[in-house]
Order: sequence, then C-alpha cells, then structure tokens
Amino acid sequence: MTDSLKYVGKNIPLHDIRQKVTGSMKYLGDMDLGNMLHIKLVLSSVANGKVIKIDTSLAEKVPGVVKIYSYANTSSTKYSGSAWFKGENTPETETMFSQRVRFVGDRVAAVVAETPEAAKKAAELVKVEYEEYEPVLNVEDYLKDCKGKLHEDEPDYYVKEISCGNIEDAMEKAYKVFYDEVETQKIHHAAIENHICVAVPNPLEGITVYSPCQIVYGVQSTVAQILNMPLNRVRVVKVPVGGSFGGKQETVLEPICAYIAMDLNRPVKLEFERRESMLSTRTRNATKGYVKTAVDKIGHIIARDIKVILDAGAYTSGGCKVSIAAGKKSFRLYRIPNQRYKGIVVNTNTPIGGACRGYGSPQIHAITEISMDNVAKSMGIDPVDFRLMHLVQPYDDDPTGAPNLGNSRIIDCVKK
Repeated sequence: MTDSLKYVGKNIPLHDIRQKVTGSMKYLGDMDLGNMLHIKLVLSSVANGKVIKIDTSLAEKVPGVVKIYSYANTSSTKYSGSAWFKGENTPETETMFSQRVRFVGDRVAAVVAETPEAAKKAAELVKVEYEEYEPVLNVEDYLKDCKGKLHEDEPDYYVKEISCGNIEDAMEKAYKVFYDEVETQKIHHAAIENHICVAVPNPLEGITVYSPCQIVYGVQSTVAQILNMPLNRVRVVKVPVGGSFGGKQETVLEPICAYIAMDLNRPVKLEFERRESMLSTRTRNATKGYVKTAVDKIGHIIARDIKVILDAGAYTSGGCKVSIAAGKKSFRLYRIPNQRYKGIVVNTNTPIGGACRGYGSPQIHAITEISMDNVAKSMGIDPVDFRLMHLVQPYDDDPTGAPNLGNSRIIDCVKK
C-alpha cells in the first residue's frame, strides 16, 4: 500500500539536515550586521524589592557605551510574555524593565555599546540600590499569608476547575479513599543555544525582529503592543532554533531589542550567557499536587479529586495555560466516571514558569501516576493490572466535552 504514497512509509530527510550535521547551519549568534550595537542586561540581585537608585556614572565612562536604559526611560506598557496572538485574554503583568523587582533575574537595566565586551564591562559597573522585602518562595506559604503582596495592582492568584460526574456522592459510597501529596520541581530547559535576539529598524518606520522563537505571531503582537505600532509594521523572522523544548515559546528578549533598535535607529543584538538564560527566561512550573482517590471493593476507581497548586514564578505569564492544560490531560488517560481537577496558580519570588516539554503533562502525570502506584499497592493489585483496569479504549469520549480520543492505543502499548 505504501508504495503508491509519496511520503507515508518513506524515509524523507529533513530539509536542513545536511547543514546541521556538517556544522554549516547559520544560527542567530552568527549574524553580524554592519553598524550593529550590543546589549547587556543588568538583572536583579534580590528576589523581592524595589529599585531605589541606579547609578550609571561609572558605566557611562566605558569607551563605546551608547546609552543605558531602565524603567525610567522606557515603555511602562504591561504585557504577557505568553500571548500567542493579538487580543488574547491573558494576565498582563510584565514590563520591559522593573522598578519593583520580583525575582533574582528580573530585568533592571540594559547597557548598549558598540561591542559586546564594552556592554558587558559597563553592565558590571552599574550600581543598583534596593529596598528589600521578605521573599515568597513557597506556594503553600503564599496561600496562607501572601495574597496580593507580589503584584499590588494586579491579581496574583488564579483558580481553574474542570469536573465530570458527581464527586461528593461517589466519595460517600466508596469502599476506601486514599490520599497522596506529590511535588514536582522547577527545571530549566538548558537548550544548547541560549536566548538571543536581533532587531533592525527599517526606513518605513517599521522593525524587523530576528528570533529563534516558536510563535512568530506572539512575538509580533507583543512587540507591536510595546512600540504602539500597527502589526503590519512589525516583521518577525523565525531563524533556525538551536534547541527550545518550550523555552523559546514565550516572548522574552524581543520587546527590549525592538524598543532599543527603534530608539537608536540602529541594529542591535542581545545574546544571553547560560547563567542569564537560566535566571531570566522561563522554567518548568513547579507544582504541589493533592490527590484523593475513591475505589470500590475490587479496586475500580469510582472517583478522583485532584488539586494542583502551580508556581507561576514572579509573573503569571503562561501559568494559567499550563494549569488548565495539565487539568485536561488528567481526564484523558483513565476511565474515571467522577473526577474533579482544581488548579490554583500563584506567584512567588522565583524564576518565571512557562512551556516546557509536555506543557503540563510531566507535572500532572507525575502526580497522578505516583498516586496510582500507591493505590494499587494499598489494594494489593499489581500496578500494571491496576492500570489495565482503568485505561481508556479507542474512541472513548473525553469527559470534559472535547472531541473523542481517537484511536487511543495505550492499552496495547502497556501490554507490549
């Protein structure tokens, strides 16, 4: 059958595989435009505080320094780094630079110079004075005592809920009810290519942004929002990506590059080192999950109640999206007639969370699969047999109301 098909069953090389395996592929770090300036960011050294004074006097004396930017001389427009398109309803809590810093790695200032070396040297000479506050590092402590303390003029607490069936009634009729608590940690993607951006102003009062991003329209929308510019004046070129795993899905460096390029009317490049990427871009959201599982006498799950507290980090960004994506996935693996997922998204004074390799799947499945093992062990049932009792069948309905699951073959995979 596949002999008559052009692609199915055939080994089709990737269009750029030769350049990649021979090392001839050009990445954004290789781009060197004439008259291009270089940017080095000054990142917050405190987790929670307020910038009282920025002393740039020594930095300005470094040969080659062109200009230094901070909250005082840039746009204060709030935006969401996780927005995928114009008009999307996502919490807008970030600004280009912060006076009210909320994590170690928050953007405080940017030094622009003729060479990367001059920019780096000058950035190290920028002195920042902070008024420090007690940081919020734990999601449970936040829920007890810290609501409204991180974003005084914005909500920093969101709740999303999904359910099917009748949880309370099923729990009352259960033979046994089991409780589990599971935590998952933050991680950084650690792609070989660190975050980088180049922006070039053009004669038609527009801007071209070169970025190894995952969603060009999100970058375009956010840059246009910051620059107060029509979308058709912002061109985003997606260059080859040297690894992402979700870390370059959100808009991080592009607004700063675009703003500075337009202000100085020169091409600019902003390239992070590894430490900067780990501190100041995105992480996988940490979570704490609570699972209550109700079973009948033979071990069938008749109800499951899941609560997940998701640590969005200092700015909400994609936290709400990851929370709801994780919740939906908890309904699509096992046949559980009565189930509820409650996702609580909170801010802490830690690096910002976002998309990371699975978009909520690793967190929710770590939480629920550890719980499944514990329930199986408590009931004296082999953990594989316990899963086979509950796994979805091909073309099962999605209990959340989404389209059916299609030809789901998870049972075949587990047996094999």
